[in-house]
Amino acid sequence: MLCSCSYESQMIDGGNAVIERIDSYKDSIGTTPSSLSDIGIAIVDESNPPYYYQRIDSLHYTLSFSNGVGAVSYTHLRAHE
Repeated sequence: MLCSCSYESQMIDGGNAVIERIDSYKDSIGTTPSSLSDIGIAIVDESNPPYYYQRIDSLHYTLSFSNGVGAVSYTHLRAHE
């Protein structure tokens, strides 16, 4: 179980870095990106990158990841401030 906590901690840290890139994009372009590829994150397949980004509208989005057993363990909902 310690490995799982470490994994989740690493994913949250990585997710926070992705959120910073999304927010920087919003600040410079004025809208949320359509996909992670808009902020330079290559989308290889469903699990790479390990984050699931969903653009809700021009101001809102969610970013989440799986804990490895299919359940989303972290969802971050942001609105442009």
